[in-house]
Amino acid sequence: MSIRWKSIWKQLTPEFCDKFKSLSEQQSGYEQRAKVLLKRFAETETQADPPELPGVWESISHLEKLSDFIGEGDTYQREFVEPLDEASELLREEHARILGIRQRPGQPNPNRRLILRSTESARQSHHVS
Repeated sequence: MSIRWKSIWKQLTPEFCDKFKSLSEQQSGYEQRAKVLLKRFAETETQADPPELPGVWESISHLEKLSDFIGEGDTYQREFVEPLDEASELLREEHARILGIRQRPGQPNPNRRLILRSTESARQSHHVS
């Protein structure tokens, strides 16, 4: 695991651990209600859609640090999207260099589709079942 991911986990884990008991109790209550709702639905003769079942995801998704990470917040952008974009660009540049494809610095590679097709082809030819 990279240092960056360890840092992200160190931020997310305590928040979840602090809320685990209340989230677990909330989920248990939701499960009991869901069971009642489904039983009631099964006992009726209706063409209606099954009831929407409650869940704890809504509460989890509102945890401060997690909501920033799973949404389009600053942390998600800074800690995940930007490094991924940078790494992807480095890989594309190196692949283009290996293939002998020239590209202007700072410009999107006009041969990106060729590079991606070449990468997919290489991956398939080296795939071990």
